[in-house]
Amino acid sequence: MKRDDREESRATASGMGAGTSTRPGAVTSGAGDPAAVLAAARTVSVVHVLYGDPHGIARSKALSPGAFADALQDGVDFSPGPLVFDTGHAIAVSIDDTAFVSELRGAGDMVVVPDLGTWTVTESGGRRVGWVIGDERLRGGDPHPLSSRRVLRETVRRAARHGWTPVIGIELEFYLLRRLHEHYAGTPGGFGVQGVPEPVAVIDGGYQFNSTRLLEAALDLLTPLWGPLEALGARLRTVEHESGPGQLEITFAPQDALAAADTVLMLRTWLKCFTRPHGLHVSFMGLPAVDRGDPSGWHLHQSGLRADGTPWFAGGADGELGPEGRSYVAGLVRRAADFALLSNGTVNAYHRFAPEHALSPTRLGWAREDRGALIRVADGGAPHSAHAENRVGDPTANPYLYIAAQVSSGVEGVVDALPLGPESRRPQQEGESLPRDLGEAVERFESSKAARELVGHDLHRALVELKRSEWNRFTEAAGEFHHGRVSEWEACEYSDEY
Repeated sequence: MKRDDREESRATASGMGAGTSTRPGAVTSGAGDPAAVLAAARTVSVVHVLYGDPHGIARSKALSPGAFADALQDGVDFSPGPLVFDTGHAIAVSIDDTAFVSELRGAGDMVVVPDLGTWTVTESGGRRVGWVIGDERLRGGDPHPLSSRRVLRETVRRAARHGWTPVIGIELEFYLLRRLHEHYAGTPGGFGVQGVPEPVAVIDGGYQFNSTRLLEAALDLLTPLWGPLEALGARLRTVEHESGPGQLEITFAPQDALAAADTVLMLRTWLKCFTRPHGLHVSFMGLPAVDRGDPSGWHLHQSGLRADGTPWFAGGADGELGPEGRSYVAGLVRRAADFALLSNGTVNAYHRFAPEHALSPTRLGWAREDRGALIRVADGGAPHSAHAENRVGDPTANPYLYIAAQVSSGVEGVVDALPLGPESRRPQQEGESLPRDLGEAVERFESSKAARELVGHDLHRALVELKRSEWNRFTEAAGEFHHGRVSEWEACEYSDEY
């Protein structure tokens, strides 16, 4: 089932045939066929119903096929724990009488309603597993105010009201590493204290960019994912070996915004799950805790279509940006610092923000075909393909919030007819600095009216509290942040889950 149509239906609770939930106001969205999904579900061992938490980590329950059939009627009850825990499993958002979202009091259940347009099946080790992404809702059926997917849906709708459809291209870097023990060999942690991660080692020496030898060794492990990803609407474009030891980059053909975010959530989840039985570990950390690692990034390619299906970014055959494209880029530059928390949400993400990394941005600005700039305007030699590549992102970023921040910033620039400043000739030296660590990013996000309007008051407050808790625990344990030097705290906090 392809996800060519992502329109959300709203209907009364008329049962499974309409793909709805009996909870008031809760509906199954997407273009999936409930009967076809149920038939497919009878061929799998379990069905993972999952959603992305505020940190961008997939959280799921595995349902029997029979329980999944019930979930199409009633949704799936979930504890709200992943919405209130920081990355170290410390409660950072109140669940007592001071809770600012009333349903969080006492950690009462929320509901996740499957989006059947995201249904897909994987096969690994002879086991067939169904997967479906859901939308978090309050018990009465309304969208949950702390839902990240909700934010992206609303952002895309606002763009549509202006007659624009965002188009997103994914370029994601990560590390393939070797586990040193067959079974779990880490040290368990606790609430607010992560244990020691499993020991890993590099799989190759790296530093042979685009090496065919190094790439071919990894492809057998990735190939089984292409079919399930295509079922999500994700068409693989390229895989290549980057500079670091075992560092890979994967790109996908342009998608609509929600499909692109779903693709990243599933890709990160599947890579971490399905490589483990092969004795491997995948790390999306911006700078993993390995010897001589090179930072990884998530470069987000962006353009858009008008209501009639024509691209609006380019200005003509020469590949120059048109007026709307220029204002879109200006919007990305204007909001980059405000939204740094959404593109770089961990302590570890900020290792890239240093002058020694010549192809990572450190300042606000744009340039044509310059990978050292925050915004690279590119066309790949095809003028009609002109688009903006934002190079700010970390591979661990919450895909829904990162993409929503980009679309919102660009559309705001177009609506305001924002003029685009001069092209940066020395991107690493010109312009206002981006936040240099998570603490600065939290402060900038907290004080930003645009950030509050983008995610809503409740999620804005929750993100500040979650990420401030994370930052405070880091500074208490490790002191100051040092670019390029991964602390023991970061290794423990992020290595296993990210």
